[in-house]
This record gives sequence, C-alpha cells and structure tokens, in this order.
Amino acid sequence: MECPVSQAPARPRSPALTLGEIVRSHGHELAGALTPEQGSALAAIAACRPAVLGGHVAKCEQCGEQVHFYNSCRTRSR
Repeated sequence: MECPVSQAPARPRSPALTLGEIVRSHGHELAGALTPEQGSALAAIAACRPAVLGGHVAKCEQCGEQVHFYNSCRTRSR
C-alpha cells in the first residue's frame, strides 16, 4: 500500500463520503420523485458496503495509517 500521508497535502484530510452513505442519509428525500426502477436502484446502492457486511483494514507500513474497506453486497447492475 502506498503511503497516503506522504502523498497528502499539508492540511488535515476529512473522510470521503461514499455514494451508499449519501443514499442512506438522504435517499428518503427522493421517495415520491422516483420511478420504481430508480427506487430499487437506490435501495441496492444503500444496501451495498455497510459496515455490517464486514470488511478488512489495510495499514500503511511507513506511517501506520489504517484504511477500512467494507465488503460489497455483490449485487451487479444490468
């Protein structure tokens, strides 16, 4: 794993949001505006890669920073 700290800008980094996190937090706001197909797609996105599916941690050997990777729900779109 390449050291993310040595490649990072001097300012502190904030954790990146995933699409799934955004959908889980705000998807309900779109409830009446989506087609059934769009609603199903958002539900699949929301169910993918939550912490409850488990995952693993990668640790940088240079600086010790840890990055969490959560397991996929393994659903594939058409």
